Amino acid sequence: MLPRSPPRPPPRVLELIHLTLRPAPRPVPEPLPRHLGSHLRRLRLDHRLSQLELATRMGFPGQTVTEVERGEQAPTERYLERLAHALDLPQEQIYALWERYRRTPAGAGVPGDTRADQRDCPCRGLHAFQEQDAALYHGRAAAVSKLTRAIGRSALAGVVGASGSGKSSLVQAGLIPVMRGQEEGWAVVAFRPGSSPYEALAGGVVELIHPDASMDLSVREAAALSRRMHSEGIGQTLDQLSQRLAKPVVLFADQFEELFTHCPSEETIRAFLDHLADLAVRHPGATSRIKVVLTLRGDFYGRAVAHRRFSDVLQDNVVNLPPMNRAELRSAIVEPARARWTSTTGWSSGSSTTWAPTRAICPCWSSR
Repeated sequence: MLPRSPPRPPPRVLELIHLTLRPAPRPVPEPLPRHLGSHLRRLRLDHRLSQLELATRMGFPGQTVTEVERGEQAPTERYLERLAHALDLPQEQIYALWERYRRTPAGAGVPGDTRADQRDCPCRGLHAFQEQDAALYHGRAAAVSKLTRAIGRSALAGVVGASGSGKSSLVQAGLIPVMRGQEEGWAVVAFRPGSSPYEALAGGVVELIHPDASMDLSVREAAALSRRMHSEGIGQTLDQLSQRLAKPVVLFADQFEELFTHCPSEETIRAFLDHLADLAVRHPGATSRIKVVLTLRGDFYGRAVAHRRFSDVLQDNVVNLPPMNRAELRSAIVEPARARWTSTTGWSSGSSTTWAPTRAICPCWSSR
């Protein structure tokens, strides 16, 4: 007679034995940043600074810091010098940063994901379109026409829409290329209001005037210009800028809702809106050589029009940006890819291919 097998432990006991005998998992190391911009973002966060606060210290527009940290553009040597100075980095950290920069291919951003490494990729995924992407920008022709007409008849126009609807892209890749292509050849001052709208605007003006100035000079000039605009208004400064450049100037205030979400002073908010309204009144009609175009999230539109003078000059010059319809979506996806895809896959406009959203096309393009 065969001996009986010992009784099998209950399942819960087996689970505990398995957990006891199983070797402890090794700690998962923190992943390295995918690109230099991610590393620079960590440095900023370690110093508890917002993008706008860092940009102000560096004398750069806030949008530049955003694009560098996202990997949409590669940092320049001048950018890194100012960053190291603004963060007061120790010598060994500066050396490590420069070594990392030296080993990074020129223009490299997010490996396998950004426009730097996929210059032939026709889609931009979740990145905002920039001015240099104008040839790839499709699907918003009607909105571009409306905005061009609005800014043509007034000194102040706005784009209002939901978060992520493409407001910044409409201005940067739609309107601005049109204005630059006009006979006057408009100069562009881009900024985001942030917590200090006058400082942010002054930084954009100084960057346009002195693109190669040292950090100390840029910061000093931006601070002086900010104080002057706060006391005397914005219009006079932009008039002088237009005369100096011998061309008209368009002021692009991106993410204008930051004026209400970031700026802690109600007095500063009211003064800034007053100065924008003054500018629009002083430069009426189509002949104005100073224009202002802003992008604003729809849920903050009420805050903007609560200021009566600002509401009066903005009225009738607002372009609402709804979601794309089916035809616009098809144009936004198909048209940028048409020429390049035809040469690589034989796809034609008569194909019955079903298109995925653009953020899914980028990895498909890279693995074609």
